[in-house]
Amino acid sequence: RSAAFVPSGPVAPDGLVFAGLGGGCFCALGQRAGAGGWRTGGEAAPGARGAAAEGADPAALPAPAVYDGLAYLCEPGGRVRAVVARTGAEVWAVAPGERPGSPLAAEGVVYLGHARGVVALEAKTGARVWSAPLDGPVARPVALGDGRLFAVTEAGTLWALDVWTGKPIWQAEAAPVPPVFAELLVIAGGRALDALTGEEIWHRPDLDGSPAVRGERVCYPGRWVDLFSGRTVAEAQGEAEPPPAGAPHLLAGDLHVWATPEPALAAWDGAAGRLRWSVPLPAPAVALAPADGWLFVTLADGSLAAYSTAEED
Repeated sequence: RSAAFVPSGPVAPDGLVFAGLGGGCFCALGQRAGAGGWRTGGEAAPGARGAAAEGADPAALPAPAVYDGLAYLCEPGGRVRAVVARTGAEVWAVAPGERPGSPLAAEGVVYLGHARGVVALEAKTGARVWSAPLDGPVARPVALGDGRLFAVTEAGTLWALDVWTGKPIWQAEAAPVPPVFAELLVIAGGRALDALTGEEIWHRPDLDGSPAVRGERVCYPGRWVDLFSGRTVAEAQGEAEPPPAGAPHLLAGDLHVWATPEPALAAWDGAAGRLRWSVPLPAPAVALAPADGWLFVTLADGSLAAYSTAEED
C-alpha cells in the first residue's frame, strides 16, 4: 500500500516503541505484542496530502524523542507536542518553526532543527530557551557533546553551537547527514572533525551516511574504521556485501544490522567477519531501532514491524 507520509524512525525505551506512521499519526505500542499504548490523529502539512496524491514525494515524519516521562512529537504542519509517554495525554504544544526535524532531549531542554535553523525549548513547558538561524533548513537529527550542539544544514554546513545560548562556535563543510559525536570528535558522513575547534581529523570520500560508533570503531554498513585515524579495520565480503551508501543500519549487541535493497535485513558479525543472518522484509526499511533482543523497523509502506535479533539454531 502507499503511504501519505514517510514513517519516522522508531524509538524503543521502557517496554514501548514509538513511531510516526504512514497515515501521519504517531503511536506508542507494547514492544512484545505490538498492542495497547496510544495513537494520535494524523495532521498533514499544508498541501502535503494533495502533493502525495499528485505523485510527489510524501513528507517525512521526524522520529519522536522520549525523555523524563514525556514523548516529543514533531508534526508536519510545524507543531511540536509533548505528551505523557505512557498515555499520550498532551502536556504542551508550540509551533517554533516550519518543518520541524527530529527532537533531541537532554538536561531539561529539547533541541530540534527546522526550516531556518535550530531551536531549544524547555522540556517541561515548551518555552523557548534560544533560537539559532543558520544557512539553511536542518531536517536531520542534531547531536550533543562537550557543551556543543551539532547540526547539519541542507546547504552542507556542519555547525557547532553553544548548547546554553545557541551562539555559533565554528562551522565546516559536511555531508548533509545526521552528525555523530564520539570521544571529542564529530563525524558527518566520511569526515571526522575535532568537536572543540572544527579542525578536520580524517576524511574518507568513499564513506557516506551517518555511522554508528562503538568504542574506537566507526561503523558504516559493511565497513568498520578506526575512530581516530579513519583506517579500515574490518570489511564485509561475500554474502554480507554492504548495501548502497546511506542505507538504514545500527548496532544490536554484537551485530551490525543493515537494510538491503531486496528488501531485507542483514546482520553482520564484525568480530567473526561473517554474515550471521538475513531476513526478507515486506517493504523497504526506512529506519531501525533495537531493544532487548528485538529490532523495530519502520517500512516504506507506512507500517511498523518487529523482529527478533536472536540467531536461529
